[in-house]
Amino acid sequence: MNLYDIGNNSEHIVTIANSGDLEIDFYIYAQNFYEAAENVTHYLMEEAAKNQDIAKLDLWCYSMIYLYRQSLELLLKASIFQTITNNIDRKRVISNIRHDLKQAYEKIIEIKGLTIGDNKNAKWLMEYLSNISFIDRKSDMFRYPFGNNRELLFKKQTSISFVAIYDNMNKAYSIIKDIYDMGCFFEQEIKSYKPQLIIEEGYYYQTSVVSYQYLPYAFFPYYSSYE
Repeated sequence: MNLYDIGNNSEHIVTIANSGDLEIDFYIYAQNFYEAAENVTHYLMEEAAKNQDIAKLDLWCYSMIYLYRQSLELLLKASIFQTITNNIDRKRVISNIRHDLKQAYEKIIEIKGLTIGDNKNAKWLMEYLSNISFIDRKSDMFRYPFGNNRELLFKKQTSISFVAIYDNMNKAYSIIKDIYDMGCFFEQEIKSYKPQLIIEEGYYYQTSVVSYQYLPYAFFPYYSSYE
């Protein structure tokens, strides 16, 4: 990989072909991001943990969370576009929602006439997406070392559980996919951790330690993670 190897003479030209139907394309993208996140997570929880590869355990966390988060965002937007088909209306809705997962979920409930009621999966998802939006409303905290105002996501050294992220992201993805596929909430409660993005617990070699105090603004962890 060479970040400078770009341009018309590059040997690594990539062509992306879309169907032209944003709903379908977003759904396919959501699946691809989800599968990529699953590959990273399984590698970390299995091979990297077995080999006690601290470098990968600590650095790959950023891309793993971003890939999962992006899969949820695209799946939510695909579900919105099932109901909202006019391009002008789509642009208006997306310009209001931007990257806010909680707002996207609320819009789906509104336009599809869904009721959360006592459904535990639906209530859990609202809390979970609210927590993600509180932490990462603009979808930039796991792409870059800090926000536009040099705001740090982790202000102290933190150990993040891969297992909790894996379980919670899978639950969230399943609930949203049920809405997309069947237009309703799955009734049987899906077991998971508490509805939080960052959970500090777990076996040592199934956690990622981020934000070393002596390198609070380091770009290297992000670059290395995506490389």
